[in-house]
Amino acid sequence: MEKDIMREMIDLFKPTQTTAATHQKNSILLKRLYENSEPEAFFSVFKKMLNVILSIDKGNKYVEKTIDFIALFCSMLKSKQIEPNDDTVDYVEHPLLSEIFAYLLETSKLHKDIIRFRSCELINKILDQLVGSEVSSDLCEKLEETLLIRLQDPKNVIRQQAVIALHRLQDPHNPQDAIIQQLLHLMNSDSFAKVRLLCIENIAARKDVVNNLIIRIRDVDVNVRLAAYKRLSNFAEYLKISEKRRILHCGFLDSSVKIREYVCTTVIKCWLDHYKGSIFSLMKSVRLDADERDIEKTVTLFEHILSAFFKNKSLTDLSAVLMINKKKLVSLEYLNWEVASYWRIYVQFLNTNDGFEDELDKVLPELVYFCTYIKEYYTHARKEVTTVEFLEQQFILKQLFLIIKTYDFADVANRQCLNSLVYNILEKIVLMSDVTEVVLSQMRVKLNCLLEEQNEAVKQENYMEAERLKHDIEQVNNELRNLKNLQTVPQQQIQKKTDIPTIIKYLDIAAGLLLSPKVTHLTSSLKTLKDDVIQELLIHDNDNVRVKALRCYALCCIVDKHCASNGIHIFSTPIFAYQNGEECDTQTLLICIGAVVDLLRIYGPKLMAASEKEVLSESVDETHERVFAGGTSLTDLIQGLVDLMDDEQYEIQEKAAWGLCQLVLSDRIHSPSLISRLVLKWCSPASDNGESERLTQFIGFTLERVPSVSDSSEQLEEAVLMTVKALALAPKISPLADVNIENISKFMIALCKTSHEGAHIHTNLAQTICCEIKDKPRNRINLILSKMLLLLDIPNDKIIVRDLLKICDQIKDDVNDRLVLNNVVKFVSSLSNMDHTEFFAIEEENEEGSRNM
Repeated sequence: MEKDIMREMIDLFKPTQTTAATHQKNSILLKRLYENSEPEAFFSVFKKMLNVILSIDKGNKYVEKTIDFIALFCSMLKSKQIEPNDDTVDYVEHPLLSEIFAYLLETSKLHKDIIRFRSCELINKILDQLVGSEVSSDLCEKLEETLLIRLQDPKNVIRQQAVIALHRLQDPHNPQDAIIQQLLHLMNSDSFAKVRLLCIENIAARKDVVNNLIIRIRDVDVNVRLAAYKRLSNFAEYLKISEKRRILHCGFLDSSVKIREYVCTTVIKCWLDHYKGSIFSLMKSVRLDADERDIEKTVTLFEHILSAFFKNKSLTDLSAVLMINKKKLVSLEYLNWEVASYWRIYVQFLNTNDGFEDELDKVLPELVYFCTYIKEYYTHARKEVTTVEFLEQQFILKQLFLIIKTYDFADVANRQCLNSLVYNILEKIVLMSDVTEVVLSQMRVKLNCLLEEQNEAVKQENYMEAERLKHDIEQVNNELRNLKNLQTVPQQQIQKKTDIPTIIKYLDIAAGLLLSPKVTHLTSSLKTLKDDVIQELLIHDNDNVRVKALRCYALCCIVDKHCASNGIHIFSTPIFAYQNGEECDTQTLLICIGAVVDLLRIYGPKLMAASEKEVLSESVDETHERVFAGGTSLTDLIQGLVDLMDDEQYEIQEKAAWGLCQLVLSDRIHSPSLISRLVLKWCSPASDNGESERLTQFIGFTLERVPSVSDSSEQLEEAVLMTVKALALAPKISPLADVNIENISKFMIALCKTSHEGAHIHTNLAQTICCEIKDKPRNRINLILSKMLLLLDIPNDKIIVRDLLKICDQIKDDVNDRLVLNNVVKFVSSLSNMDHTEFFAIEEENEEGSRNM
């Protein structure tokens, strides 16, 4: 009877291999054959057919069609319920379907890779066909139990099939769901990008899942990152402000054009749809404004969001968003963070793009009206405000003054109006330092415009106009000198007003002047300012005053090397003190870190040589002399910055890491251990959170560019093994113990390859790794090192290849670890193929040499 079934079954299976057109008809005929046969005999023959199909290699198109046919046939096997109206009776599969599933689940455990793969593939195809049909809880339990094991399969294609099959059985309401837990694990740790991508696409949405999707937007594979963004584009209502900010920051700055475009188009559109198309609501949903640092990041984010928003709207629609009145002004009652940002960014967008002049005229008010508007804003602003309200007022003022930069100052009335506003606001309003810098810059804008007009008038031989402009230029220069005199003659004013707000205002104005690109050296007036005011305030009792004075002194050092030779020691002292456990104001420490980094970048490491003692005035006391003492070690300073990368305060971590990255990129530091520390900081799970996002981004940016820095090849080469050893030997309690060492070793080897000396670095690494394994045959990191050998690109040089083959020959006599030896043999095989020399020929050559000796 089995022979008859076999013959009929073969006749039905044959045409299904070549065309899907016969699948429906032959599935019905196959079901009829089953119904007319003994079930045991039918299944015995069916198993033989399955055995053939399951053992054929992946990629065979005939097998793929046959598997589709079997899946369709299985979908026709419906169960007959004995008591269909009784909800207490569990659903039971058709007996043949149950047998087929049981058989496939058993074969999925077999040793042969292709059988495990085909079994999982067929299970998936059957489940696809059963979508919408009822499945028993017993079958679900069996599928989950078996396929969870397949998620750990050594073959990535089998893990992929297991992911696809199991995603149907997830229970997002169960916090202990084993499938979701395993998919989360694979999403974050699987070495194959396709597996991580499938986990992202198929895992059920849940809060802890969303958190892990955010982590994956920093995946090394671009397609995995894109998959994470696609899932996150639909979760705007479930994301915290910090999470939205992280998603957008990473997306806008991603190295992949594909991801940047996706974020600018799809993500922004989906999130806008959630807020019913309101751009202000979207901006508010990503705004943080607790301090100046938050505001700075928020402004950057607004600029990216609006840049994407502007691309998809007409100019008429974009202008209508502002709801301006007849004077082209936004009503003060509607002026807030988002509106001020939109107005400023939109005006700058129109101003910097050709052909938008007409639209710019529609949203840019007359300067006279605008100056009156600004004055009205700060005059009527509430005086007793919270910190956040004060920051909002300052922020809005800054945006309004940035809009002023787009005006034409050729008109005398415009210049006079602006001049009056600047004086008024500097005299009467408490301003933050960055706002002060913007308000002083208006004078420079006017002066530059006038100089250009004067030059043009001279070219056209319009000497009367040139003379008039000369008079205007002198007037503006006088105005600037008057502003400078606020600082160059501080003694009298300080005697009259020594209250803290006044001192702080002076220092803010001084910083604004010193930040001007026109200041390239310390004039006599600026030296007086430095010696008699700024230096005195470095030891002031008030923390805020000391911080601002320190910033001003740092700006003086940037334009004066003699000042810098003393300043480098002043700025190093708080870093050393903090490193030794002493308390230090955070802002002071941040300014000192930035200052030492800038000075080393400008003047080089020679600045750290002990400076000659500066001749100080008689009025300087012992405190000054101690503060200005020299003698700082560059090595100690760099070590201090490295230690600060692990500080508890994130601000300090970021500033220290930023400084070290800047010194590496500017070719001021040559240290493989520093590069290794940067890699460890970059890959550490402790840095994998929203707060550390910027830190990891610019460390990654730095590492990408290290190979292009001069003399970096030796540093990179040494840093590779340093990093791998540090990860391999990390204590279990360390976050580094959870880092995937293989991924990091691949990253660093790929990084070395991008160097112009990549082949040389890879050759040296191969020799170093081989010697390391040979000298320490029982070292626990040898397995990692042997895998690294397989990633190296060795040049086709006979001398290099033969040297490496000889070292490998010595390794096989001393190393007992089978996995290490297998990797070494593979490496030898690749070398032998290049040299066209068999490994054993080398052995014979060595033996011959020994006999001759």
